[in-house]
Amino acid sequence: MNENELLLAISEMMDKKLNPIQTGLSGLKGDVTGLKTGQESLRQDVSGLKADVSTLKQDVSGLESDVSGLKGGQELLQQEVAGLTVGQEDLKQAQIMADIKMEKGQKSLQQQVTKTNITLENDIGRKISALFDAHQLDREMIQSIQDSVEMIEETVAVNDSLSKINAQDIHKLKEKIG
Repeated sequence: MNENELLLAISEMMDKKLNPIQTGLSGLKGDVTGLKTGQESLRQDVSGLKADVSTLKQDVSGLESDVSGLKGGQELLQQEVAGLTVGQEDLKQAQIMADIKMEKGQKSLQQQVTKTNITLENDIGRKISALFDAHQLDREMIQSIQDSVEMIEETVAVNDSLSKINAQDIHKLKEKIG
């Protein structure tokens, strides 16, 4: 074997030995290219995630602002409810006072009505009694007048009868005399 043949045999042997390495390197290059592509895809995904996180942060900030506004509104509502509660208590107190005044007024009115009724009963009773007494006196007086009129009428009737008799007697006497 000469040197050329030896070199050629070494070269072939090297090619045989290096061929799987080159094939492996080609596969590795493909894998590295795939990894680079995957890494770029991951970078894009991470960039998208960063944008999503930024949007979420803005949304959370908006929600925090809304929650803060809701808390402020809730505090205002609580203050208004407290004011309404105080107002309701004031109304209850005013209602109680009005009820007490109304009860006092009713009692006073009942007392006045009772007093008026008693006064009316006493006054009317006395007045009716006085009226009845006056009526009784009037009846007695009328009866007395009627009795007097009857007596006068009887007296007039008797006098008329006597006058007629006397007139007849006078007429008879005039005839006898003259």
